[in-house]
Amino acid sequence: MCLVVLIALAVPTQAPADDFCVETDLYVGEQSEPALRTRTLFSVGVVYDFLLGGSEEITIFDPKRGRFVLLDRARKIQTAMSNEDILQFTAAIQAASQEKGGDAFYQRQWSLAFDEASGWMTLSGQRLVYRARGAPPELDSAARQFREFADWYARLNAMRSGNIPPFARLELNKALLNRGLIPTEIERTVTSDSLPKRKHVVRSQHLVHWRLSNTDHKRIQEAAQLRATFPEVPFVEYRQPLAGERQ
Repeated sequence: MCLVVLIALAVPTQAPADDFCVETDLYVGEQSEPALRTRTLFSVGVVYDFLLGGSEEITIFDPKRGRFVLLDRARKIQTAMSNEDILQFTAAIQAASQEKGGDAFYQRQWSLAFDEASGWMTLSGQRLVYRARGAPPELDSAARQFREFADWYARLNAMRSGNIPPFARLELNKALLNRGLIPTEIERTVTSDSLPKRKHVVRSQHLVHWRLSNTDHKRIQEAAQLRATFPEVPFVEYRQPLAGERQ
C-alpha cells in the first residue's frame, strides 16, 4: 500500500468528531494517470474502503470486532477474515522465511532517517525503500486510526498473490505515528534480485476531508445492504489479483 496525502483544509460541520475521509490515487512508475483509486471512510470506529473502478471491491475493517469483510460487487460475493487469522498468516510467512535463511522483505532491522528541512522520512532495507512525509491531522484520533487501518490492511494485502510482506510498511506506519502524522506522500521502490537490477516504483496521493459527504454516507448504507445480500465464501475462494495494488 503506498500512500500520498494532501491535507484538505476543510472545517468539519455536522459530522461526528472521529469521522473523516481519505481519497487515494496510486501511480505506477512514471504514469501520469492513477492505476488505482480508493475512497476510505472512517466512520464511528469502522473503516470503509471503496476501490473505485475495476472490481469495485469494498473492504470493511471493524477493529472492535477484530475482523475484515470484503465485498466484491462484480462477482456478488463476500468473505470475512478475523484479525487472528491474518496474524497467523503473517507469523507463518515470517517463520517460513527464517527457515530458508531469511529474505530482504522479512528483515527485522530497517534503517530509518528523517530530514527536518524537507520533512521526508526514509525507511531503507536491502531491496526495499520507502520515502514518506506527512502532516498533523485536524482530529486528535485520526493519526492513530489511520495507522491502525494501514497496519492491518498491509497484513491483509500480503495474503493476496504477488504482494510483498507487510513488515517494512508496519515500521513506516509506526514511525509516522510517533511523529503524530498522517502520511502526505509515500513512495515505495523495490529492487529486483536478478541481473540486470530493475526498480519497481509505486507512489500514491491522498486527499483528506475532515467530514463525510452525503454521498459517503450513502456508500456506507450501500455496503451494509450488500453485506446482507451477498453470499459468503472462504477467503481462499474469494481472493484474486485486483486491478492494481495497494502499498
